[in-house]
Amino acid sequence: MTVHVLTVSPKLTISHPGDQLIRYLQYEWELYDAVSIAHDGCIGYYEILLCNAINAKLDNMNKIASVWLDRQYKPAAEKALGQIPPDASLLDDNIPWESITELFDQFCSIKFVKIAVATKILHKKRPALIPMIDSVVNGFFKNEQPDFHCSKTPGDHIIRNMKYFRERLLACHDEIETLCDQVAAAGFPITPVRALEVLIWMALEPNGYYRQLE
Repeated sequence: MTVHVLTVSPKLTISHPGDQLIRYLQYEWELYDAVSIAHDGCIGYYEILLCNAINAKLDNMNKIASVWLDRQYKPAAEKALGQIPPDASLLDDNIPWESITELFDQFCSIKFVKIAVATKILHKKRPALIPMIDSVVNGFFKNEQPDFHCSKTPGDHIIRNMKYFRERLLACHDEIETLCDQVAAAGFPITPVRALEVLIWMALEPNGYYRQLE
């Protein structure tokens, strides 16, 4: 099956999604997706550094040290991360929402760690479960959900948006799996969560990076 058009939602349709993904991954895959990170319960130094490859803005040693050396919130975040199975998927029937909520509430309590930084670090720890939610993807959620509002905690915000993302992923699951097979055959294996997040980002980010096909 060739996916010519991907309907992400009634408000977002993407043409030539396979070509779009490959174009993006030709430039970005080796910088982030290809880097091997252990799917354990530790938030390590290298994955903290790695998030800067995709503009997480932990852009000086003071900010990096604030995350790496935190003793107030990071241990609780790692405990919650350890309660989430390494192979947990957003396509699973039983998702540990309480542990995910605790993970983000604790991790986002660390200075300089907001939702974008947190998800860019933690996607590498649970790549089939946690999408990256930067300002562009967060804007997608805001536009898609009429009842979008500021949540009381980062965990609440993440869970609400992950549940909506899961709905969209399930709605186009067969097409996303086909696209993942296509990009893997081209040498760029990624998870369905990552594939959908990249396509949303490419379609909506305002500067047009990678949007025009060669």
